[in-house]
Amino acid sequence: MINIECLNLVKYRNDFAYIIDDEKRLKGLPKKTILEAANEAKKRRFEGKWAFTLNDVSTVLTYAEDRDFRQQMYQAYTSQASSGEFNNIPVIKEIIKIRSEKAHLLGFESFAAYQTANVMAKTPQNAINTLMNIWEPAIKKFKKELAEIQSIANSENSKDFKIEPWDWNFMQEKFM
Repeated sequence: MINIECLNLVKYRNDFAYIIDDEKRLKGLPKKTILEAANEAKKRRFEGKWAFTLNDVSTVLTYAEDRDFRQQMYQAYTSQASSGEFNNIPVIKEIIKIRSEKAHLLGFESFAAYQTANVMAKTPQNAINTLMNIWEPAIKKFKKELAEIQSIANSENSKDFKIEPWDWNFMQEKFM
């Protein structure tokens, strides 16, 4: 049986396309990606335009010089199936409720306690502690890299330019 949340995600991914009708907005993208987007647009009845799907997110975020294009693709990717026709939020709420009920029926305080009881972590708090041991150094390294890239971006653009999540891959590719 296919989970409804997976089905919603697949439907969203199949339905989504960001349509470009100005060739200038394609600057920086590999020719292969541009050709594939033209073919996708043709399939979707947008002849003479370019259709970018969520399969193109990584390439767009890394190479597209058009910042608005990168932002739109990033936001579409990070908000998949979280609103509209394919909204998974009600489904997820129901899953959380059922998991909690299952854990209580089996004698556990929470679903997290149920899930961690038979693994190395043994408790939810141990799992959180392990993740935090990784998270804190990773954030420290990220902030250092961000400061370096922000400094380079400031010298290339203006002091008002603030790197956003949709700029990260592009800036790393361009400056690192």
